Amino acid sequence: MEIDSKDKAILNELQKNCKQSSRQLSKKLGIPATTIHQRIKKLEKEGVLLGYHAVVDPKKVGYNSSAIVFIQVEHFVPSIVKKKTDMPHPLEELSKLPYVQEAYALTGEDDLLIKVIGKDDHDIGMFVVDKLRDVPSIKRTRTAMIVFEGKNTKQIKF
Repeated sequence: MEIDSKDKAILNELQKNCKQSSRQLSKKLGIPATTIHQRIKKLEKEGVLLGYHAVVDPKKVGYNSSAIVFIQVEHFVPSIVKKKTDMPHPLEELSKLPYVQEAYALTGEDDLLIKVIGKDDHDIGMFVVDKLRDVPSIKRTRTAMIVFEGKNTKQIKF
């Protein structure tokens, strides 16, 4: 699917506030509301728009600390593709843990990276020590506490 300038304008506006109606978007963009509605449905069908989510400020709900954890694993399989094994991929296991906000497979010295949140630094420390030790195949972790957040967005600017 090719994304044209109208689709990009719609996507930019929805990323700012996905609760806007087709009528509101129509007024902002100068595109008929029916056209906007049809394009949004097509973007959803094609998998360009993956969903609509509430963005919660972690600090406002008691999660005042965050960290990046670099992970090295034993017997690392570089693909998420299921192999004939009883052991789940460590990335899948990490993704299920409640404090984990993001999880990635990497190239380079470390195999995986996760971003975690906690009520405070001690909470994150206990998570790393207690929860990560329970994940099979984790060999080593390095934790970097986040002291200042410069940018945190999933938005794509067109």
